[in-house]
Amino acid sequence: MPQGPSLSTVWAARSSGTRAPGGKGSVAKRRLADALTCCNLAAGIVAVLSGPGNQARRCDLVLLAALCDTLDGPLARHSGHQRELGAIGDGVADLVSFGIAPAVLVSELGPRDSLSTLFPGLFIAAATWRLVRYGVGPRTTDVFSGLPLTGAGIVLAAALRAGASPGSARRLATALAFSMVSGVPVPSGAEIVRRVGAGA
Repeated sequence: MPQGPSLSTVWAARSSGTRAPGGKGSVAKRRLADALTCCNLAAGIVAVLSGPGNQARRCDLVLLAALCDTLDGPLARHSGHQRELGAIGDGVADLVSFGIAPAVLVSELGPRDSLSTLFPGLFIAAATWRLVRYGVGPRTTDVFSGLPLTGAGIVLAAALRAGASPGSARRLATALAFSMVSGVPVPSGAEIVRRVGAGA
């Protein structure tokens, strides 16, 4: 799930010489945000490389990466030091943890055949396309166009954690891939909270 500004926004701020004010507290928040991004990436890498087997533990690593990804964006924004390197690192971590790792887990289910690589491959391709798409311009709304990458990775990892069969996992990976590249409006967590609060 994209957090903070897109790469183009960060690059534009850098080229214009814009820098948000910040003191020691903001620097500490930035460093903590960077550490969480590294934890996100590390969890995804371990989930990919620690197989085959240990499906439940590796799914838990994807869910741990999601927790880190949820926290690093707000910290980076509040620090006032949103950097090009941080935006790129967050995107790479998301691709590994929520695109590649869940797809690898799906590919290891059932017999090794062409289908065991086709459907996971579609999921990774959609995840990559979505990452590039969100790197084009700034996010100006709390309603996403299509399912965010983090959300897709969480759903797939949770289904695998619950013991989804190979066929079900492949069908789910395909459905999530199309959801990521679709134009279906999907509200962010903040937007859902706002709507619930407005309706209360």
